[in-house]
Amino acid sequence: MKNDVLDLLHGLIPEDVLKEVENNFENYICTPLNQLGFDSMSTISLVMRLEEQLQIEFDYEQFDPSSINSIEGLLKLISEKESDFVWFYEI
Repeated sequence: MKNDVLDLLHGLIPEDVLKEVENNFENYICTPLNQLGFDSMSTISLVMRLEEQLQIEFDYEQFDPSSINSIEGLLKLISEKESDFVWFYEI
């Protein structure tokens, strides 16, 4: 799942910051994405990438962007959506 997050962040944060996150992933789990160079346009791009990668469509009336304001939030969302997919697939 670490690689999924790094792939999502590629191009949205500076390359040197991405390399630092990759090398010290555990240290950045709770770091707010805006401290890694995220801005509002990065957040929009991230949501679009999440929809594409997870093959989902967010309900924007219910979706709270602050739920993905850290790597921890991204890991949680990816984990939840992947488990939803597995559950659906097993039926």
